[in-house]
Amino acid sequence: MFLYRRKTSTEFKYIRFFLTTLLCICLCIFLLLCSREKEKITGTGANITKNNYLVVDYLNVGKGDCMLIQSKTHTYLIDTGYEETADEVTAFLKSKNIKKLDGMIITHYDKDHIGGAKDIVKNFDVNVIYMPKYDGTGSIYQKFMDKLNKWNKLNLISYVTDNIRIEFDGIIMDIYPAKETFNEDDNNNSLVTKIVNNNDSFLFTGDIEDERISELLGDSMIKADVLKVPYHGRLEDNTIQFIDESAPEYAIITCESESKVSTSLIYELEKLNVKYYFNCNGNIRCDSDGTKNIKIEQNK
Repeated sequence: MFLYRRKTSTEFKYIRFFLTTLLCICLCIFLLLCSREKEKITGTGANITKNNYLVVDYLNVGKGDCMLIQSKTHTYLIDTGYEETADEVTAFLKSKNIKKLDGMIITHYDKDHIGGAKDIVKNFDVNVIYMPKYDGTGSIYQKFMDKLNKWNKLNLISYVTDNIRIEFDGIIMDIYPAKETFNEDDNNNSLVTKIVNNNDSFLFTGDIEDERISELLGDSMIKADVLKVPYHGRLEDNTIQFIDESAPEYAIITCESESKVSTSLIYELEKLNVKYYFNCNGNIRCDSDGTKNIKIEQNK
C-alpha cells in the first residue's frame, strides 16, 4: 500500500524551476533551427519578402561586366569580370550572404567577362553555368575549363544553342544565343539576356557589335527600361539605332573610365533623354517592383 505525500513548497519550486529551464532550452533550440533555415533561404536569394521584386547590381570591375540578379528566392550572375577583380566580386556576393547561385551566365569568353568564373565556382554552390556554344581560345577560358574538369564540374555547363526561358518569383528571364556562330569576332557570339518583371524590363547585351546588332534590330525583345549598353560604350555604325529601338529610360555603361566612352554615344543618349550611368564611378543598384518605378542608386 502506497501512501500519498503532499509535496512541500520547496519541491514545487524545484519542479517549476526545472520545467521553466526545460522550456527555455527547447525555445533556444527552436530559434536556432529557425535562424539556420532563414540563413539557408536568404543565402540563395536577396532579403526580399515578396514576388515580383528584383534587385540588379552592376559591379565596378573596370572595363568588364559582372551583374548580380536577385529576387525573393533566386540569384543569378551574368559574367564575372576579370581574374584580377575576382576577389572583389566574391567579397561582394558574400556581403549579401549569398552561398548559392541558381545560375551563372557567361556571355562570351573574353577575359573581362569570364575572368572571375573559376573563383565563383570555387567559392559558391553554382547550379548551372550557361555558356555560348563556340570554341574559346584565350588562356583565361582554358584555365576555367581546366578547373571545371579538375573539380569534376564540367557537367554544370549548359550550352545555349536556342532561346531559353527561365521563370522564378513572377519574373521571366530569356537567354538568346546568336543565330549563327561568328568565327572572326567572338564578341558577336555574346549571349543576350532579357529580364522582365511585370512592367519593368532589363536587357544585358554582352559585347555585341554591328553584325550581331543587325541581327537583333527590328525585334521587339530589345525594348527595355534599363539597357546595359553593348561593348562598354563603343560606338558601332548601328549602335544608335539599337538604342533608339530599345528605347530605354536608363542606360548602364560598363567601362574603366568615362573618357574611354564614345562622346558621340553620350551625345545621342542625351538627345534621346536617356539617363546614363558609368559603373567605373561605383557599383550601380537597380530596384524593380514591376510598376515602372525603377529606383537606381550608385555607390560612389
